[in-house]
Amino acid sequence: GTSMATPVVSGVAALTLEANPSLAGDHEALRAALLDSAAPMPNAGTTEVGNGMVDAYNATRLVERDATQEDARTDAARARDLANKGYSGSSAVRLWIELTGAAA
Repeated sequence: GTSMATPVVSGVAALTLEANPSLAGDHEALRAALLDSAAPMPNAGTTEVGNGMVDAYNATRLVERDATQEDARTDAARARDLANKGYSGSSAVRLWIELTGAAA
């Protein structure tokens, strides 16, 4: 969870700033470097891992990944994302899930 991810991402952010001093003070550029370089996790949904797993090697070199987390998801991960979005308040998605049994 976040209690483990926070120190890891903070460390990668520090390494990225050290390797790319021009990002200092530009919070949006640093954020983009971390998000754009994250490694997709096919068996996880975007509602579970956001952009994927932080990748220190790519982040410090400002390498953008080839595939996005959304594109890399398996069918099971897509189904969980749909269910998670439905459970978070969308009445239309909740109804569709209930009628089709998509979350099962």
